[in-house]
Amino acid sequence: LGITSVTVTGFEGDGKALQALVAGQLDFFVGGSSTAISSQLTDTPVKVISMNSVLNTDGLYCKSTIKTKEDVKGKAIAISTFGGTSHGSALIAAGLLGYTSKDVVIKEVGNEGTRIAALKGGSIDCAVVGLQQDAAMKAAGLNLIVDVTKGGQWGRSGLMARTDFIQKNPNTVLNVVAAAVRAQNYMWTNNDDAAVKFADWTQQKPADAAVAMKAFPDYGLRSMIFTVEAFKAPQQVLSAVNPPVANVDLTKCFDASYLQKLVDNGYYAKYSIPSK
Repeated sequence: LGITSVTVTGFEGDGKALQALVAGQLDFFVGGSSTAISSQLTDTPVKVISMNSVLNTDGLYCKSTIKTKEDVKGKAIAISTFGGTSHGSALIAAGLLGYTSKDVVIKEVGNEGTRIAALKGGSIDCAVVGLQQDAAMKAAGLNLIVDVTKGGQWGRSGLMARTDFIQKNPNTVLNVVAAAVRAQNYMWTNNDDAAVKFADWTQQKPADAAVAMKAFPDYGLRSMIFTVEAFKAPQQVLSAVNPPVANVDLTKCFDASYLQKLVDNGYYAKYSIPSK
């Protein structure tokens, strides 16, 4: 694809990555669709150009004494921050139980590790935790009450860039999207090797990386092709803490034309990548 040098940097949260993107320190970053939505209210909007997944892969886990839907009512649920993905997960979980945000107490607690510690320590009743932690959570005597993946689309891990950068560099954007699509599909066609590469990059144990890679095809979006549906639930969550977000035109939050170009020019067919 003509890209010979790439620098990949990890950031703690979308906010810091967005700051670097706006400052011109990055050309692209991967983050939640909520970031693209919020950016439309700023002087430097960004657009999502491909999507790793449209499933919110969290679960609602509760302490051992909470086992049923009825047990959850009125209980405290730990999230990271209001307006974030975990907040969305909590609201989706409540909805799947037939409740609204008024039927539970949603509390900002911190990142996933902090939420798990609070749940194990008994200072919180329930917490939003990634389903990849399922075995460890159950081994600790905690109960999975709701699988949030059953709650509809939630755009997450979207590849995005500044709107002005996309307009000025269409060929670069097309090449980066093409590379992302092939990398995404490597997790379907060469999962074992993808796990090795993932372990090397993240510096985690090979066994843990293998578990993460094995799980990804269950919720990943192989084609990376998405629609506006992936942005609707995040907009609702964000508008609860930032009302002007409710008026954002979601079609301005993404540009799916680059993915479509790759379908039209035969790129997907060439590499046997399903486009649906």
